[in-house]
Amino acid sequence: MWTLETALLVVRTLQPETRQFGYHLAMGGGVLNTGASEKDLDLYFLPLDDQDKDPDMDGLMTWLRSNWGEGENLIGDGYN
Repeated sequence: MWTLETALLVVRTLQPETRQFGYHLAMGGGVLNTGASEKDLDLYFLPLDDQDKDPDMDGLMTWLRSNWGEGENLIGDGYN
């Protein structure tokens, strides 16, 4: 179960790290809209446009995998 409080902890922990790769982190979905979700936490990685260099997507993906593991496709009941 994700709550707005736990989601904010994740976002505030990850956002300083994502900036080193040229990305801003934003939250959306049920947790933002209703304050909780039993399914997932929707996070969006948006390229920063105030950088001297292009965003490093490969570096970001490597960092995410090393910290969170491989991602999973969310397909099945309740996901469209």
